[in-house]
Amino acid sequence: MIYFIQEGQRGPIKVGYTIGKPEKRLQTLQTGHPSSLVLLGHIEGTEVHEKKIHQFLGFYRIRGEWFRAEELVIKFIWSLIMRLSKGLPACQRILE
Repeated sequence: MIYFIQEGQRGPIKVGYTIGKPEKRLQTLQTGHPSSLVLLGHIEGTEVHEKKIHQFLGFYRIRGEWFRAEELVIKFIWSLIMRLSKGLPACQRILE
C-alpha cells in the first residue's frame, strides 16, 4: 500500500509504502512529529511503484520520502487516488 501523508494543510507530503494499514502508519509517524499530520489517501501498489513515484517527483524532494506540496505534486497524487477510486489502474498505467 502506498500512502500520502501531509504535514498540516500546506506542509510537505510523505510518499511511503507499508504492508500494514496507512492509518496505523500515520499514528506511528505522528508520535515523533511535532506538527499535525494528515492522511491524504492511499493506493494499492508495491515498493517498486513507490520508488517510481519518488523518481517522478524527484525535483520536488525535500529529503528522503518528503516532497514539497506544490501544485504539480498535489495534482499528481490526487490523480492517482481518484483513478484508483474509480477502478482504473492507477499505478500500472501512469507509472510505466
